[in-house]
Amino acid sequence: DRVGGLALVVLIFPSRTKSCISVRRQGFVWNFCGAACQKQQNKTKQMLFSALCYPAVLLVLMLFAFCAMLLFVVPAVVTTYRNVQAELPQSTQWLLYAGDWLSAHWPMLLIAVILSLIVCGIGFIKLLEKSSVRNGVKRMLCALPLIGTLYQQYWFIQISQGLSLMLNSGMLLVNGLHAVTHIYRRSLFADELHLLTDAISTGHPWAYGIEQCTFVPKLARQMLVLSEQTGTLPKALSQLNLYYQQQFQQKVQLLMSILEPCVIIVLGLGILAMAGSLFLPLVQSYQYLL
Repeated sequence: DRVGGLALVVLIFPSRTKSCISVRRQGFVWNFCGAACQKQQNKTKQMLFSALCYPAVLLVLMLFAFCAMLLFVVPAVVTTYRNVQAELPQSTQWLLYAGDWLSAHWPMLLIAVILSLIVCGIGFIKLLEKSSVRNGVKRMLCALPLIGTLYQQYWFIQISQGLSLMLNSGMLLVNGLHAVTHIYRRSLFADELHLLTDAISTGHPWAYGIEQCTFVPKLARQMLVLSEQTGTLPKALSQLNLYYQQQFQQKVQLLMSILEPCVIIVLGLGILAMAGSLFLPLVQSYQYLL
């Protein structure tokens, strides 16, 4: 009975039935592509996390080394300096003051730092809801050398993969842009995606809309315009996505090769400066006594 009733509905309302099937298929494609985009984004984030893990560990160790010296080494040296009663350099005096203050107030300082990070994080998330703040942060990030290029390529990889999946599944360009805009609505380039979608929806050419998107590299912009004119936009998006994924990985490795020695040098200089400020006046005072 159900099969017969469904067939009767298809015969009586053929256009509406096809529309409903198309809507359900489009919703399935939307969900499938959204899951694929999320998987790719998580994969890229995992790659970035593994690359940044070593420099981050070094920075944390440097911070713990400074705090340990201020909490345990400096108080032990303070007594010696007081017994010697020698005139200390200004840097050593400031270091001793910092050690005494940190030894007395470190629990309050730790709580204040944690609360400040929570408040600043929540406030920053709220501020990002404003378009002007998002645009300002985006311009600041894109202006940074190498990091700005990495940030732009990261979002181009995510957006191009999502749009290529939508188009290869048979979805129209406008619908695919709506879907990609919804998936990446929290990115700093969400406003540009909205402008691109509105431009295509109102009948503007693809070339006009893509020129307004700063996350699209110049080379990719030219290829996307040509591929849209020749009807090969899905294939071009897939090829550009693979190409810029390789470029992104190479630049991340380059950035890590620059960061790691810089962090090690800063760590060594910081410990050397602290040790020199602590022990050099002590050595000089003992030489004076001898």
